[in-house]
Amino acid sequence: MSKKSYFIKNDNYIEDIEYGYSYSKDYILKLMKEQGVNKINLVEGKLDHDHTHFYCIQFDECGDSHDESGKSLCGNICEEYVPRNGKSGCCKYKRGCYELTDNVYTLYKNGKLIKQK
Repeated sequence: MSKKSYFIKNDNYIEDIEYGYSYSKDYILKLMKEQGVNKINLVEGKLDHDHTHFYCIQFDECGDSHDESGKSLCGNICEEYVPRNGKSGCCKYKRGCYELTDNVYTLYKNGKLIKQK
């Protein structure tokens, strides 16, 4: 089961957040407490299963999964490529991307997450 991921709605301001990126509830709560934010509006993210993009934790960037010819961009051209199994295949730094859903929540500094109607 994958961990839930949330996007911060643009009507909120919180430092150290890149709008358009998704974050775990725990990370958002940590920033809220550090910055004295009492509540914040979030949109739930879901894993994007079309595999057209990926997120690289080594470079902290998103990228296209394949070039125009269909050749994989993660691994074939990257100097930091390290296969998860130690031989070949998917890189240990490659992660999926998330897309927005219609589920909007309010997160309070006590950790309570309430779905908006």
